[in-house]
Amino acid sequence: MSIKNLKPKRGQFKQGFYEELSGKYVGPKPIIYRSSWEYKFMIYCDKNPDVLSWSSEAVKVKYYNPITKKFHNYYIDFFMKIKTKDGLEKKYLVEIKPSTLLKAPAKPKRITEKTLSNYKYAANEFVKNKYKAEAAKKVAASIGMEYIILTEKSLK
Repeated sequence: MSIKNLKPKRGQFKQGFYEELSGKYVGPKPIIYRSSWEYKFMIYCDKNPDVLSWSSEAVKVKYYNPITKKFHNYYIDFFMKIKTKDGLEKKYLVEIKPSTLLKAPAKPKRITEKTLSNYKYAANEFVKNKYKAEAAKKVAASIGMEYIILTEKSLK
């Protein structure tokens, strides 16, 4: 099943369909944003003259999750080809993530069922994201690209 079959849904994040205007979009459609940060990045790609082409959820990477002991598919948020200041072209695989998911969670100070449940979830997400990033870096390097993670801090 294609990631593009997972339509936007109502929830805590702003989600929807993006209408590309520049003609630089080269990926599968529909163009779906799954957070307001992804939406901002799409606008950046569409309007920035140094962005030559871009796509959303077009690159699939297989990664192994040691928690589930299975291989999973990871659809990287964006592909982007830019023109650098010295006139060269550079290609990136770009993931948009909240900065809180990039660091190991702090152990709860107070031990309750809820705090332990939240801690376990955050720890699992941290491990999963770590393995996804490692797999994506290897794939990107093997095809002459760079894998980067942008957070809300870099998107402001």
